[in-house]
Amino acid sequence: MDLSRMPFAFMFLVSTVFLTACASKPPPAPPPPPRLIDDSHPRATLILGSTGLAGFVTLGNVRIGQNGAFPKAAVDIRNLTDRRFDLEYRVVWFDRDGFPIQEDMAVWHPFSLTPHQIRTMTTQAKDPEAYKIRFTLRFPDDPMLELDRKRIMQEMNR
Repeated sequence: MDLSRMPFAFMFLVSTVFLTACASKPPPAPPPPPRLIDDSHPRATLILGSTGLAGFVTLGNVRIGQNGAFPKAAVDIRNLTDRRFDLEYRVVWFDRDGFPIQEDMAVWHPFSLTPHQIRTMTTQAKDPEAYKIRFTLRFPDDPMLELDRKRIMQEMNR
């Protein structure tokens, strides 16, 4: 056997092993599913009520304070796209024990969000015992809307 060719054969073998190892990498892990509920703020739960908004619109920068005896809150809605969105939001206030305050009075507020706009929505509680909010954002034609209509109709027929 010719020993002068051994280093080349060894280098060829090593490089083949490295190339094979690099070529057989597993595919990257899929991205995590979008978060539709964000309860990271101690006094607010933010909900993307339409899954089609995930990745295109974000909710955040929650501020909760007082206006005299009544709590007030602000939430930023950010459009991450070049599209205009027609949306609606609803805010429900809760007391310190987690019970809703006048949830039946919480109405959906329609609005438009232009491309790359950050819009701040503000609300003030009508009860000084209000402590925490649940802010829900959705498309107006979302199926949740139909459920709300059915509930209202049932309550009216009682």
